[in-house]
Amino acid sequence: MAKLHEYEQSQVDVKMLREKLVVMGRELIDSRARVRELEADCIKNKQGLTDSAKQLLASSQQMADTPLHLRTQQQESLDALALTLVCAAEAESKLDAAQKQ
Repeated sequence: MAKLHEYEQSQVDVKMLREKLVVMGRELIDSRARVRELEADCIKNKQGLTDSAKQLLASSQQMADTPLHLRTQQQESLDALALTLVCAAEAESKLDAAQKQ
């Protein structure tokens, strides 16, 4: 009788351990799925950071080029103004000469 009780108790223990093992297996599967999700998110985040870094580099290059473009435009404007003043002076000179005749 004691052996039967011992056998039944061991069967209960085995069943309980089996159920616990099944639960732990499910948790492991869920955990692995979550790890895959997190790894995918991490890859997306790294790609996003890489893209952002490229955009920042491009923007900083454009910002570095801006003063050069502004100086070039300023010089072109000054050249155009000087040419306009020369033309105006020539026109005024011609007008004065025409009025004197």
